[in-house]
Amino acid sequence: MRETNSEIAVNRILMQWDKPRLSKELRVSVPTITGWEHGTQMTEHNREKWNNLFFPNFQIAKGEDPKILKIRELKKLNKLLIKSNNFLKEENRKLRVDAKMNEIKEEE
Repeated sequence: MRETNSEIAVNRILMQWDKPRLSKELRVSVPTITGWEHGTQMTEHNREKWNNLFFPNFQIAKGEDPKILKIRELKKLNKLLIKSNNFLKEENRKLRVDAKMNEIKEEE
């Protein structure tokens, strides 16, 4: 079975994460207003950027890879969106049935 682009990207991230680090500081790509800064040190300031942009309820601990955490959080968000979408579909169906019943009552 062929891997999708996202699976390949995740595997690359995980492979890089497993490599022994030459420096003591964690170097990651951090989001900025204009895009991504690559290879910047995970300072307290950058950690705050990540926490505020992607994980308002989830704090990144020192030494954790924010990319993997982002993927984890996005999976949770996706599950919630699927549940809410299914709920809205059901509510929409109920409203259509009610509208049809009212239409039938008006005709009688």
